[in-house]
Amino acid sequence: MYKLILKLTVAIAVLAIFSWFSSKSPDAPKYDEKLMTHVQFTGTITYIETSHNHNFSIFGIKLDSSNTPHYFDTSEVAIAPYSIKDSNAEFYREMPYHATIGVKVVLDADKKKIWFYDNDKLLGSADIRYNHSPTNIKFVREHSRLK
Repeated sequence: MYKLILKLTVAIAVLAIFSWFSSKSPDAPKYDEKLMTHVQFTGTITYIETSHNHNFSIFGIKLDSSNTPHYFDTSEVAIAPYSIKDSNAEFYREMPYHATIGVKVVLDADKKKIWFYDNDKLLGSADIRYNHSPTNIKFVREHSRLK
């Protein structure tokens, strides 16, 4: 039994490492620099659209505050981790377990982080990064409500 658990653990670790490296773009450092936008916002998750690609999701956010009224940055090879239009925003990422409708979020682009809160209790955080997956880029273009 111990050997089986060890083999499964090693297999999962190898798959996770392979998946992480294969999702990295050679342009990732350039896109990491593009995150230094000084964008910050807070709000509440109001909807979630989830794809069938590793639970990649669009999180709709009703903004409480934002230091910019509009932000969009997409290209053929990458999509920014968030977009802002008026009093709404969307955040694009694989679904963190603590991201559910009604949860408060705080995003700081310069710190490359988003935090999730239930009332004032921190539920967790997630890194923000540009996404280079053609499948995910297509999903955002087809399902974004910020048009």
